Amino acid sequence: GFQDDRKTASTIIRAHCVGSIAFRRNLAGQETGAVTHSPPQGGLRTPYCHLGNERQTRPRAIRMNIPTEFIVIGSVVFVIGMLYLGGSILSPLDRAAGNRRARIRFTMMDFGGLFFLVQLPLALVRNLSPNQAAELPNNGFNAQDVLFVLGLIVALVIWYKGVTTFSQAGIDSTKERAWLVFFVLPVAFLGIYAVVPIFFVLIAMLSERPGTLWTNQSVLLRPQFMMLLTVEIALFVAIFVARRMSRTIAADAIHRHEIDEQSAR
Repeated sequence: GFQDDRKTASTIIRAHCVGSIAFRRNLAGQETGAVTHSPPQGGLRTPYCHLGNERQTRPRAIRMNIPTEFIVIGSVVFVIGMLYLGGSILSPLDRAAGNRRARIRFTMMDFGGLFFLVQLPLALVRNLSPNQAAELPNNGFNAQDVLFVLGLIVALVIWYKGVTTFSQAGIDSTKERAWLVFFVLPVAFLGIYAVVPIFFVLIAMLSERPGTLWTNQSVLLRPQFMMLLTVEIALFVAIFVARRMSRTIAADAIHRHEIDEQSAR
C-alpha cells in the first residue's frame, strides 16, 4: 500500500509539472503541443518542475552600467582621499616616530587589533545580499569579492604601518596602545574605505532626480539617504576625534623622549 501511495504521489507531481511548464511556455508566447493546466490556486507552494530544457531560476546579480569615465575618476579620487585621510590621522604619530626611531616590536594587543580590523571589511561587504551584489561591467567579477579583497589589503597595510609607527614613536603604554589599535586604526580604515564611496553614492542619489529635490518626493526624505548621510557625518566626527587623540598621544611620546634625553645627559 505504501509503494502504491508513493507511485500515486509521483504521478500527480509529474502531471502538475507538465501542466505548469506548458502554462509557463504559453505565457512566454511559445507553441507547445501539451495540454495546459491552470496554475495552482490558493497560494499553495508546489515543487519546482525541472523537465527537458527548463532551467531553474536563480537570483542574478544586478549588472551596473557604470561609465568608464566615472570609474576612472572615482578611482583617482578614492586613492587621493585614501592617502589624505589616512595621512591626516597617522601623521602626528609618524612625526613622533621620526624623532625617536625606537625598536619595532609587536605585542599580543597588536595582533588582537589586527583580528578586529580585518573583521571590518567582512562586516561591510556582508551587508550586500547575494541578490543585490553588483557585477563589475565587462569582466564578470562580483563586487562583493572585489570589495572584500580590497578592504582586506587596506586593513593589513594600515595595521602594519600603524603598529610600526607606534613602536618607533616609543609608545609602550598599554592604555595608549589599546586606544590606537582599537580606535584610531579602525577609524583610519573606515575613513579610507568608506568615506569617499559613501560621498559618491550621496552625490549619485542627489543627481538622480534633481527636479524633485525640494518637493515631497525628494531624495532627501528617503530613509536610505538619511542613513548614509548620518553615517558620513559620524565618520567625519570620528576622524576628527581620532586625529586629536593621535596628536595628543604623539605629543606625550615626544615629551617623554625629551625627558629621557635630558636624564641621560
